[in-house]
Order: sequence, then C-alpha cells, then structure tokens
Amino acid sequence: MLSRVEERAIHLIASGLQQAQVASILGVSPALISQWKSTEEFATTLEAATVEANKGDKEEVALTAKYHAAENALIDQVMALSPIAELRDVVAALRVVGERQDKTKTRLIPMNANPTTVNQTIVNLTLPSHSLPEFSINTDNQVVAIDTKSIAH
Repeated sequence: MLSRVEERAIHLIASGLQQAQVASILGVSPALISQWKSTEEFATTLEAATVEANKGDKEEVALTAKYHAAENALIDQVMALSPIAELRDVVAALRVVGERQDKTKTRLIPMNANPTTVNQTIVNLTLPSHSLPEFSINTDNQVVAIDTKSIAH
C-alpha cells in the first residue's frame, strides 16, 4: 500500500517534473524517491499514471487546437464585419472568445486537484524610507495621489 507522499510523488513525476524537483516539493531526498521507484508497486503505479497523463495530454492538445481554429475563424469574421457591424455584436463575439479562454484555464486545473503551494522567499529587499513614494489618501481610504501626481478625477 502506497503512502500519501508516495502517491503525491507519482502524480508529480507523471506530470513531468524531475525527480529532484519532486523531492524538493515533498521535502524528501532524491535518494528516497529512487528507492520508491525501485519497488514494484511504485513503479507499476507510476507507469500507469504516466500513460494516463500522456493520454490526457494528447486529448487536451487536440481539443485546444480545435478551439484555437474556431477562435481564429470567429475573430477573422469579426474583423471582416467590424466596419459594418453593430458594436454590441462585436462585443458579444469577443465575449464568447474570452469566456472560452477562461473555461480553458479552469479546465487545465482539475476541480479535484489538490495543488501544492510552495512558499519561498526569492529576494528580501530593504529600501530606505526616503525612496518610497508618498501616498495621499482621502477620507474613504482611497489613494488620490502618489507623490505630487494626482490620480483622482
């Protein structure tokens, strides 16, 4: 029986990450992952997960290509008809394209996925206070000016 960490490692490796990356994400050593890979159960499960991931990738590529072709055809028609079309019709057509792109983004992250969040400090920057801009705030706590430049209407 595989542990949750081993199952997570299988998922990450099958999705294309390198062994060292997976080890870093899971907080284990690359040597431990090598040991897991040498067990029959882990290796068999990893192979099945990799095949499934590749199958899904091919389907995704084909579907994405169809969507791109449809988008391009729609945008070409919108461009050709834009001089004589009503603005609301052009906006509606572009809204369809935008909604499809939003759905693609959400489809790429499965609803049942449990993404791992890795928080790392890349750069810690300390600035002297005189180099920071001065913000002017109104009574509603809205920024109305930065330094001497007004941004309020």
